[in-house]
Amino acid sequence: MTSIPPTINFPAWVAAHEHLLKPPVSNKQLPMGTSDFIVQVVGGPNSRTDFHVDPYEEWFYQVRGSMHVNLMTEDGPETVHVGEGDMWMLPRLMPD
Repeated sequence: MTSIPPTINFPAWVAAHEHLLKPPVSNKQLPMGTSDFIVQVVGGPNSRTDFHVDPYEEWFYQVRGSMHVNLMTEDGPETVHVGEGDMWMLPRLMPD
C-alpha cells in the first residue's frame, strides 16, 4: 500500500523548531516521509569553511536574509550569493 505523507505548513514548522535553528548547530532535518531525498532547514548566522562534497545535487531556497556558498571549481575559487527569495541548485560532487 502506498503511504502518502501529510503536507507540512513550513512557516508553522519553522516557528515550532526555531530554537533548534540557532548556533551552534543551526539546522534540523524536515520530516519528508521518504528516504529518496532530505530537506535540511538551516538557521543563521552560520559559517562554514569546508566544502560539502555530495554525490547528489543540493537545492537551496533562501527564505529570509542572504547567504553565500564558497566553491572550488576547475577555474579556482568562486562564491555564489543567494539572496532572500532566491533558489539555487548546487551541482553534485562540488568541488570535483
